[in-house]
Amino acid sequence: AACKRLCHWARRAIASCLLAACAGETLALEAGRQLDQYHRKVFLPQAGTRIPITSLVQADDGYLWVGTSVGLYRFDGVNFEVIPTLGGQSIEHLPVRFLYAEPGGGIWIGYGGGAGAGYYKQGRYARLSPEKGWNPLVSVAAENDEVVWAVVDRRLVRVERLVQQEIGAEAGLPDAVAREVVIDRAGTGWGSNTGAQGLVYLPKGGG
Repeated sequence: AACKRLCHWARRAIASCLLAACAGETLALEAGRQLDQYHRKVFLPQAGTRIPITSLVQADDGYLWVGTSVGLYRFDGVNFEVIPTLGGQSIEHLPVRFLYAEPGGGIWIGYGGGAGAGYYKQGRYARLSPEKGWNPLVSVAAENDEVVWAVVDRRLVRVERLVQQEIGAEAGLPDAVAREVVIDRAGTGWGSNTGAQGLVYLPKGGG
């Protein structure tokens, strides 16, 4: 029921945007207006409390997953639900810095404060500890159902079944701090870094 409410809410929002676009210039936003002059509704994870939201993704189940400085929440379009545990493991009050929803329903979570990362799918949660090189997790892109590319601890890595394979000089990548990774429609991986070659790529299946 919650997912249906969220989908209905999303359809209404999209329909409203389409109607506004079709109306032409007469309904265009006026540059001189302030945000509070338009109709809006503010949702807060905790009533009356403004919590910094650090990351936001929508998973295949329709829910919005909301990362904050004080923990993880889930939003159904009407209500926020605090998520104190995943797969029976406590994540209560862990600061969430990064979220990524992969096709197929998996959720990647990057924590702050040296808490490492986590991966949640179909009721199962894997804690990815900093001792095993999972700190901090700042970017993820899915290659397929089993493989993702990620930026962890300023390194570009290819991850299969939660095992990292670092992509570096042997693959022709510069010795530089990795910042972000994406996968395009052709399956090519693109990574940004701080080096002279600010943008690098690897073909599908590279590494």
